[in-house]
Amino acid sequence: MRHLGIALACAAALCAAALLPAAATAAGGFQTFTTPSGNIGCAMDRQFARCDVWRHSWKAPPKPRTCRLDWGQGMYVFTRGRGRFVCAGDTTINPRAAVLGYGRSRRAGRFTCTSRRSGMTCSHSGSGHGFTVSRTSYRAF
Repeated sequence: MRHLGIALACAAALCAAALLPAAATAAGGFQTFTTPSGNIGCAMDRQFARCDVWRHSWKAPPKPRTCRLDWGQGMYVFTRGRGRFVCAGDTTINPRAAVLGYGRSRRAGRFTCTSRRSGMTCSHSGSGHGFTVSRTSYRAF
């Protein structure tokens, strides 16, 4: 059930993004962005950071029985706990999202996501936890 709650929270946040004015995202509220390649799409606000990878060569761990939706297409991190795999029926990949250039970062609250040619890293400065995802690898910390 925990994975379902995460999926619903992320889905609600993604839907809410369409209703937010640009000023809200500039102030550290909900925001979406993509890497220059368009292969990694992310969403974040003051409560979480999540990135999905469109094409990847890595394999996620086995799908837990508690996940009744799509599994392992990306990773997320909340204000507490390590980065985890996504269980959700939606995606953060949005071809119309802002492009976060390589070497650039976005912040929302204590979350920071940094785009690099080698992938996207998102972390929470308070907990030190987060994740890195790319076409070829992933890492939770």
